[in-house]
Amino acid sequence: MVPLHLPVLTSMFPGVVMLNLDQIAALTKYGKGHLYNLNSCDKLPFKVSRDIGGKILVSIVEMALTLPRRSKKGLVVQEGQPRPRAIFMPSKWS
Repeated sequence: MVPLHLPVLTSMFPGVVMLNLDQIAALTKYGKGHLYNLNSCDKLPFKVSRDIGGKILVSIVEMALTLPRRSKKGLVVQEGQPRPRAIFMPSKWS
């Protein structure tokens, strides 16, 4: 069974098997520092492997399996709607 988001991820990152922290941060709404902190507490929702330099790497298949399960809690492929802003009406304040 092919994960739902695997074709999307392979088109976003062609030829990549392991995603680094910058690529994971681009997929999620979390910053790199927050991802480092979650990794140190072992609270990332996907399996993490480390290379020789100690960099955080995640398999693209593992990320594709995680995205549908976690899309409502923060991990998103596309950005959502912007927050509505207040409209300034000068005639009201005069």
